[in-house]
Amino acid sequence: MIIDRIELGINKTNCYIIGKRDDEGIIIDPGAKADIILEKIEKYGLEIKKIINTHGHFDHIGGNAFLKNNLKADIYIHRNDKEMLTDINKNLSFYLDKKIISPPADDLLSEGEIIEVACFKMKVIHTPGHSPGSISLYDENLGLLFSGDTIFKFGVGRTDLYGSNEKQLKDSINKLLNLPEIVKVYPGHGEETSIKDFRKNNWYYI
Repeated sequence: MIIDRIELGINKTNCYIIGKRDDEGIIIDPGAKADIILEKIEKYGLEIKKIINTHGHFDHIGGNAFLKNNLKADIYIHRNDKEMLTDINKNLSFYLDKKIISPPADDLLSEGEIIEVACFKMKVIHTPGHSPGSISLYDENLGLLFSGDTIFKFGVGRTDLYGSNEKQLKDSINKLLNLPEIVKVYPGHGEETSIKDFRKNNWYYI
């Protein structure tokens, strides 16, 4: 089983390559430096058919175009963030020297949808607040969660950006806190944590 975290770009965004060596895999949040991601994929011998964006901010979608072109993989995002892929104002890249535009989504994700690859079977949990279409991916059997920018080891996603909403984020955090405490959390930025440790370290957000 492969779970490879690569920290990329000016915001040090976590990109995850998951799958099984010499078998299928997926990419979660290829934010930048897609050539590095491609090298890792080739090293593992992975066949990538899906690129999953947990939300549409530029630092999570910057590698979409390069990887789609080189891997012929489909791009997945929640329907509420689909416009952010192709709109530099909504994905917040309008203030960068290099504007970020992703190819449009090939498929739109919804609450409860299941994404299967290799030994992973992940359920889509809609966790709006940081963005309207933010999602987390939960594998109940493996006890792990890819939380995007909803929760981090120390902190939570910002709510002062386009489409963000503080009340929605709080509701989304509480939804994730209903998961078992032993669930391991792989966030969009920073180190890994767990539901138990997030609750202990971030009690003031709950």
